[in-house]
Amino acid sequence: MMPFLTPADIAAILWFFGLWVGYSQIADSERLRHKSVMGVIQEHRIRWMREMLNRDMRMVDTMILNHLQGGIGPFASISILAVGGLVPALLYSGCLSQGLLLPYFLPCAPYGR
Repeated sequence: MMPFLTPADIAAILWFFGLWVGYSQIADSERLRHKSVMGVIQEHRIRWMREMLNRDMRMVDTMILNHLQGGIGPFASISILAVGGLVPALLYSGCLSQGLLLPYFLPCAPYGR
């Protein structure tokens, strides 16, 4: 009988969590914050907002602000509905249960054929 977790499994789990924590530390560091895509976008937004303070309010700025505030909401709710509809459909058709058995048929899996 094989153990539940082999030393290779434990090493892989530790490697995964080590990389996860390491990447989080690097990505959130002050040194690299201005070089990331989100950092550059944030700096651009700050410059744009400061420029808006120095001029009269224009309709284009108002439309852009409205779009930024409400643009992602419909996408998120539609995504949740799509996932919520796909999971029961996959369960009913049996595709999801067959997909969960995939590791059993891999030759490198400990319990595979």
